This record gives sequence, C-alpha cells and structure tokens, in this order.
Amino acid sequence: MNNVDIVPVSSEDTVHKALQHSCFQALRNVYTPRQTVHQIQKNRTDNHQAFGALILGTLVGSLEAQFDGHSVSIRSVAVDHKYRKQGIAGKMIKAAMGSYASAQSVSLWCVEQTGNVSVFEKIGFKVTQRIESDILILTDGSPAIEVQMTIDVKRKE
Repeated sequence: MNNVDIVPVSSEDTVHKALQHSCFQALRNVYTPRQTVHQIQKNRTDNHQAFGALILGTLVGSLEAQFDGHSVSIRSVAVDHKYRKQGIAGKMIKAAMGSYASAQSVSLWCVEQTGNVSVFEKIGFKVTQRIESDILILTDGSPAIEVQMTIDVKRKE
C-alpha cells in the first residue's frame, strides 16, 4: 500500500466535503434518511474534528469525530472506492483515538444492510447494540437496522 498520511483537515474543506458526499451518496442505493440532511445536521453539535488520509497529497479518506471527555464518537468515515480494503479507515480511526489522550473508548453507528459491520469488526470494534432505525429507511421501504459498535482504547502504561 502507498504511504498514507493522516492529518487534521477542516470539516469545511471542499475536497473533504466532496469525498464525504460521494461516499455517502453511494449508500443511498441501500438506505435513505427519513429527514432531510438539513434537519439532521441542524441537530448535530459543531464541536468535531475532521481527519484526512492523504496519499501523495491527494485526499483519499476522511473521518469526522467528536469527543465528550470520555469517548470518541465517530460521526462519519469515508474512503474513496479506489482505496478501500487497504487499512485506511483503521488508520484514520487510530489517529482519532490518539488525538484525545483521555479517551477510553471509540464508538460509531453504521447500517447493518451496508455490510460495514464486518469492516469495523476487522478493525477491532464489537457490536454493542442493534436497533430498528427511526431515522433511516431501506430503499425497499423497510426500516434500516442501525448497529452501534465500540472499541476500548488501550494506552501504553
């Protein structure tokens, strides 16, 4: 695999936003939000950090995370389809963990029907709960199953 640099990026960066949009747009073949994106984003807090994965200066992955003083919550993970299955998501998650010295765990939510549960299990996440979504619906009209996953942060003593 090419050398990957994980760096902080602005969540307002146009390349970051375009990558996030294109990756999540592909998931719209599986599920869609019941609310508009504007309504969902209005309910989010803005105290988050974005990280980018760069290969030869090109953004190939991005991640957004929030920290509450105890746990890092991954809001989104996006990797360009040409660079998947190369460990980029795991490197970004590890960088997010390392950015918060007092973090004890990392959690995220994903949609079971996308196949992403197995992606995060390979990184070390464990399923903590599955719920029938009240905000996401599958393209066939049935409710999506949202899966919460967590991983404990192991610090060197």
